[in-house]
Amino acid sequence: MSLRGVATGFALFSVSVMGWAGPAAQKTIQLSFTAVNKTNLTIDSAELWAYAPIQEVGAQTCQALRASHPYEMTETSGRNQVMRFSVGPLAPYGQRIVRITAEMAMAGQSQRKRLSRAELKPYLRPEKWIESHEPGLQQLAKKLTKKSRFQTARHIHEWVSQNLEYAGVQKQARGASYALAHKKGDCTDYMYLFIALCRAAKVPARGIGGYICPESRVLRPSDYHNWAEFYHKGRWHVSDPQRNVFLDPSQHYVAFRILNGTGNDFHRFKYAGDGLTVYMNGSAQ
Repeated sequence: MSLRGVATGFALFSVSVMGWAGPAAQKTIQLSFTAVNKTNLTIDSAELWAYAPIQEVGAQTCQALRASHPYEMTETSGRNQVMRFSVGPLAPYGQRIVRITAEMAMAGQSQRKRLSRAELKPYLRPEKWIESHEPGLQQLAKKLTKKSRFQTARHIHEWVSQNLEYAGVQKQARGASYALAHKKGDCTDYMYLFIALCRAAKVPARGIGGYICPESRVLRPSDYHNWAEFYHKGRWHVSDPQRNVFLDPSQHYVAFRILNGTGNDFHRFKYAGDGLTVYMNGSAQ
């Protein structure tokens, strides 16, 4: 599905937040990208793709969205939304700044939504980077399993948070098996190990990519983060073992991407065009 957005106004989604548990905190977030032509030739065809905040997921609702340039919106697998901008033609050594602004409602707890067994099945099976079928992960999950799914998820969160050493940001994902074997990793590895252990213990879990954002502000590249969510009693709950955050403050976590394990998606953004370079700005331009 694709739709067009205009640069001059908000794309309104008309989503009510009345069903969310607890008062919804309002915040405005902005992303800013600079496209640069580093050659002495005009770039006729130049494109930028960037994720928009997921319209409605977990405890968040994207109520309105605007951009400084026209765009086409495409919904990919997992309800992720990708904005495609044409930033050409771009003059020799020229540059163009693209800004995306979103109005967010962040509730204290996710909306209750009962999922069927068929709907939960993808969040219980092994996939790339989430090797929940491997014997070592199965054995550890059995040791960490408690009487309830919630207690199991908490125990797994505590184990991952306490037994892994943060190794700094890595360019490539390495997965749950690597994290368990080496007892170290970045936020992505922590996330994948938590998910794999949950799935091995029959607790539905998924990965989320987005930004840590306590209040309204311009997002920085360093704000990007991966965390997990587990499903219990009709709600998705935040687990961020790398930062040792369990449930709260979920309002600080703005989801841009539900990770599906295929490895085909990009992270924050991507671009195309001979001689084109794009970077995410650290502050408003």
